[in-house]
Amino acid sequence: VYMEKPKPMERKRYLKENVDEKSVMPLIEAIHRINDDDAEKEKEYNGWEREPIKLYIYTYGGACYACFALIDAIRASKTPVHTIVLGTAMSAGIFIFAAGHKRFIGEHATLLYHDVALHSEGMTEGVKIELAEGLRL
Repeated sequence: VYMEKPKPMERKRYLKENVDEKSVMPLIEAIHRINDDDAEKEKEYNGWEREPIKLYIYTYGGACYACFALIDAIRASKTPVHTIVLGTAMSAGIFIFAAGHKRFIGEHATLLYHDVALHSEGMTEGVKIELAEGLRL
């Protein structure tokens, strides 16, 4: 019995706002769903090849922890994740861009890297703890 291979899940995803929990969680969930679907297809169809996920990036950056969560999902993905910058990948966005298995950048795109910004006040011990975390990040 001949079985036609099913079409893969939608592989184009977009990060088009500030990096935060709200913007990265749908991307992380999509990466996991696509990986699970590809794993099932590999079992079911001999010769199934994983098509890359294309993550288009246009962001001014945002939260470090949300950024690292998305980076971990990209790095753990068996399905390749290609990152494509159109417009800008600033701050946290540049690290997400760099995490891609393959990276592409538009001719007129802008990348920005900078140190972690800290906004600390209060008791000395709290400031020291925040500084240590900023240095870790």
